[in-house]
Amino acid sequence: MDLREWMVTADDVNNAEAFANKLRRYLQVISKAKHQYGQKDGRLVNSSLHRVAVNIPGYSERVFKKTVKSNTLDISIGLLIDMSGSMSGTKFAHACKAAGLMQHALGNVLKLPVEVTGFSTYASSGGDLPQHFVFRKFQDQHLADHELMERLSEGAVKAMRNNLDGDALLWAYNRIKVQPTKRKLLVVFSDGSPAAHAVGGGSIVEHLHLVAKAIEKEKKVDLIGVGILDDNVERFYKQHIVIRKVAELEVKLLELLRRKIVA
Repeated sequence: MDLREWMVTADDVNNAEAFANKLRRYLQVISKAKHQYGQKDGRLVNSSLHRVAVNIPGYSERVFKKTVKSNTLDISIGLLIDMSGSMSGTKFAHACKAAGLMQHALGNVLKLPVEVTGFSTYASSGGDLPQHFVFRKFQDQHLADHELMERLSEGAVKAMRNNLDGDALLWAYNRIKVQPTKRKLLVVFSDGSPAAHAVGGGSIVEHLHLVAKAIEKEKKVDLIGVGILDDNVERFYKQHIVIRKVAELEVKLLELLRRKIVA
């Protein structure tokens, strides 16, 4: 599967830049340091010196200001892509374009730690075993759009089989939770339910439910499912959005990032 056509055209590069600039302008406003006035210690505010002459307990002491820095951009973002057989073709291309827009804006432009991963399975004598891919690491300072698409294309050749979503989600969660940032966001792009012959048996659907609920309950990582032309994510992820057509892609991703990064 060749996905390079999705991000290497002049229009696509311009769209990625426009998307990044919209997000950057928005984040620059809300991430600026703010001042808290009327404090008992901090930096002296000349306009508040009149308080010293007022003999009211506590009032005359509050002539300082403190700088309060926003932690909006102190965040790591993990992007996990379902690479199962049902995602082949248009769905996978949409998911890759979404990941490409986000890694470009957040990783290449804003220089935030972003990781792009994928999951499928490979066959063994006892059943399907998890197969995981890392296309961009949190430590990567920059990854060209065409390079990401080439890596995803190469990964797709080895994948596009079944999907053990619970295992993949737990794997991605363990990777992002050790990041040193104060906040962490894990986004899962998927089109449906787990489907595989798991080694050892058991319900893989129930396993995904349990893993997602455990992550949401622990509250160390903000988890959201993004449905690609499918609304099954509503069954598994408390926080979710559904992208039903490619025209919605940029608008919904921008709203998602505004809502989750600023939260």
